[in-house]
Amino acid sequence: MHRVLSILFAGVLICSAAVVRAQDIIEAEITAVTGTSIYLDVGESSGVVRDSVVRLTTGEISGQYAVVVDLAPNSCRAELQLESPIPEVGDPVTVEVLVKIVEPLEEDTKPKQPAVPDHPPWQRAVDTTDADAPLLAPAVRRRPEERPTKFHGRIFNQIRYTRDSGGNRDNDYTFFRLGARFEVSNPFQNGGRLLFRGNLDHRGSDISSASESDTEGRIERLSYAVGGLAHSPYRAEFGRFYSVFVPEIGLIDGAEAALLTRGNWRIGAGAGLYPAPFVDRDLGDDYGVHFFADYRPDRGGAMSGTLAYQQTWHKGAPDQNLLIGRFNAKPTKELSVYGLALVNLYTDSDTVKGSGVELTQGNINVRYRPDRSKGGSIGYSRTRYAELKRRDLDLLPDTILRDGQVDRITVSAWVRATDDIRLTARANRWSDQSDDGYGGQLGVEWYEIWRDTASARASVFFTNGTFSDGVGARFRVGDRFRGVDVDLRYDIFSYTSQGQIANNETRTRHTVQSDVSWDAGPWNYSIDVSYTFGDSESTYGIRSLIEYRF
Repeated sequence: MHRVLSILFAGVLICSAAVVRAQDIIEAEITAVTGTSIYLDVGESSGVVRDSVVRLTTGEISGQYAVVVDLAPNSCRAELQLESPIPEVGDPVTVEVLVKIVEPLEEDTKPKQPAVPDHPPWQRAVDTTDADAPLLAPAVRRRPEERPTKFHGRIFNQIRYTRDSGGNRDNDYTFFRLGARFEVSNPFQNGGRLLFRGNLDHRGSDISSASESDTEGRIERLSYAVGGLAHSPYRAEFGRFYSVFVPEIGLIDGAEAALLTRGNWRIGAGAGLYPAPFVDRDLGDDYGVHFFADYRPDRGGAMSGTLAYQQTWHKGAPDQNLLIGRFNAKPTKELSVYGLALVNLYTDSDTVKGSGVELTQGNINVRYRPDRSKGGSIGYSRTRYAELKRRDLDLLPDTILRDGQVDRITVSAWVRATDDIRLTARANRWSDQSDDGYGGQLGVEWYEIWRDTASARASVFFTNGTFSDGVGARFRVGDRFRGVDVDLRYDIFSYTSQGQIANNETRTRHTVQSDVSWDAGPWNYSIDVSYTFGDSESTYGIRSLIEYRF
């Protein structure tokens, strides 16, 4: 289900100019993934605004998208809108920002300028007793009680049906989701905002002679935040939320407060329960506190960063001691650097790790973009498994918990060969405690092929992994017909299985897919039909998305 935002064209005569709405595309990469939230290495200083749509451009993921909900000068957080798939750190994305473009009208269409009318007589005499008083009074910011209450958000329905009849299989899978996200600004006339996001999910499966289904509702976010705006000396939030200062600690059922200093520092603390990172969001027996110092220049600046500490308890026993460090640096206009470190402090009570200090997660990404026609990035990440008493990783064997480690380096580059053709390249190498591998992709994107709404993409890729090695290609073409976006896609992947029952057997997988989406006022509709076939494979799926924005 691939939903593409429509490009709105509205001519509005304002003196001698026409204003239209278009999309500004911003290249970015995912720097962190927490639950259904992804974090990007671009923010307000790059032109990102709240409610911008984030598209995942990696070929392995189709249809998934996210919406920007929290902003910082050089980073942002976006919430995934679909149940799956979940992207990985380092995946490339594009951020679509609706912008206003002012274009001159043709000379013969310019309206004549009306004569400037005489100003009506002043209704109030000017006070001449104070020679230093300004003639015009300065603008005064309206107080919260004088501002209106605003309400906006989205309601959506997602349906997915999959039929797997490859080999000797005869399986059916269904998924239904009804979701809502909304924000109420200034609901209590004190400048705050109320945030809500919730889903009602139904899953069903019919595998051979067995069948099962499950329905559950969950609240992903319900919080009230006040302060944090321009000239506000504090910010506070309570309810179920992700910290805007330290989102790495995950979902919190509690409260957080921060003081905003004139030196652009945010000093604060928070406490609460930590819902389990599973679909049912059980409260469990985990709670904790965190403290942080966040430096965030008002206008972006060359450097921003955060230092934080978290202490958690599980059923009353001390559990995680976590140090968090994050920075965004922009030494020059063309160069940006992002870094993140999660460091666990272990004690003698940690029977697997033992007493010591360990880097649980480390990411660093360097992006260079000399101009809008080309750019590149290099990133490195290291991930280890934290020893916790809570049930995040309680099924991992001790050997993996002690020695498990994944290192990955990713290099990517892109260049516009012409105004309509864009070339991309991406390569990665990874290693873990028992194996290593690599992969890469070369692609070309061609815009305005036969008309300005038509585009095509093609790429070849290869992968060397633990369970399979293979090469493949992806082809995609799309166009807009009378307000309807149509995408057609074909993938082919030839791979050799390793370490499985069919060891060293080469197979080929084909996937054909069509996406159709359109807007009707505040409504958006999207339908995706796909069919995968090949050696022992025969699967077709239908997905639909209906969304209402208000």
